[in-house]
Amino acid sequence: MYDPNPAVIWPSVAPQSLTLWSGMYLRSQINQSKQQEAWTEVAKIREYDKELRSKVMKLRRHLVFLEQEAVTAGVILPSTLNGDIN
Repeated sequence: MYDPNPAVIWPSVAPQSLTLWSGMYLRSQINQSKQQEAWTEVAKIREYDKELRSKVMKLRRHLVFLEQEAVTAGVILPSTLNGDIN
C-alpha cells in the first residue's frame, strides 16, 4: 500500500542502489543486454521449476490413487506400500 512520506526524500548511495540504478543512468555507456539476458533466463528457470513442482505433485497424487486401487484390488498388500516386505 502507498504510505505518503512528508519528509524530504534523499537519494540512496548504497552499493545495491547504485547497482539497481546503473541500468538507467549508465545505459548509454554500458551494454545492459547481457544482464537483461541473465534476468530473462532466471525468469525462465523459475517458471520451469514451478511447472516441474506442479507436475511432481500431480504425479504423487496419482501414485497414491494407484496404490489405493491396487490394495483394493488385492494386487498388493498394504504393508508393502511403506517398503516393509516381510
